Amino acid sequence: YRRGQARVAAGRDVEGAQDLRKALSLPGRGWVHGRAHADLGALALAGGNAADARVHLETAARLGEQDHDRASAARARALLRTIPASR
Repeated sequence: YRRGQARVAAGRDVEGAQDLRKALSLPGRGWVHGRAHADLGALALAGGNAADARVHLETAARLGEQDHDRASAARARALLRTIPASR
């Protein structure tokens, strides 16, 4: 997860997304998976893929709340509010 975050921060989005998906495939705490989903949602949103962004961000908000990571849940909800409503 952290390597994925670092790669995204360095502008290496494709590699970062691969690392984040790998983190989701491994056993881990809910907050870690929630943050990985939030980062994937942010990448999808930046890439114009609102549908994928919504799925990742809704999952991120739910996992963040469940594992008491309110900051990441709030970030996911804030990003969700930037997605236009689907018709």
